Amino acid sequence: MPTVINEVGVTAVRVIGCGHVIYLSDDHVAMRQRDHKPFYCTVCGDTNYYPGKSPEERLRGQLAATQDMLDTVRDNAKRAEYRRRAEKAAKTRIKNRIAKGVCLR
Repeated sequence: MPTVINEVGVTAVRVIGCGHVIYLSDDHVAMRQRDHKPFYCTVCGDTNYYPGKSPEERLRGQLAATQDMLDTVRDNAKRAEYRRRAEKAAKTRIKNRIAKGVCLR
């Protein structure tokens, strides 16, 4: 009969409420960091959870901030282009009036 070996990474976690050290699989720790659901101390039953943002949440926040900044830059560029076109049109109108000999006042 063949032997199957599964390697599982284990992380030691100190439960804040009771101070006991428990051992959880790396997958379980990653899952609880993502979903912020509680996990339980196997010694006394106290609950604990990861309140901080997971790396994915931090990256999503950075992406959203970068997209907002990009939208702002695009809007500013669009406004600058409209302003440039308006100034060019005004300049052309003045040139045409001067060419026709019309008073500028």
